[in-house]
Amino acid sequence: MENSSVVRWRDWYADEGLAGLEDRPRSGGPPAYGPEVRLRIVATATSARHTPTTAGRTG
Repeated sequence: MENSSVVRWRDWYADEGLAGLEDRPRSGGPPAYGPEVRLRIVATATSARHTPTTAGRTG
């Protein structure tokens, strides 16, 4: 992660508290996935069965 990103997030938190860390509107098209799908993806990615060391392995 770039230092500039960390500094920017720290400044948002200092100025706005936790609300400053919420997603901000972005340019471009609407999100491809809704909040329910995003939550399922996060749950799957952080579950005990699915770890970065075993992701994508077969057999």
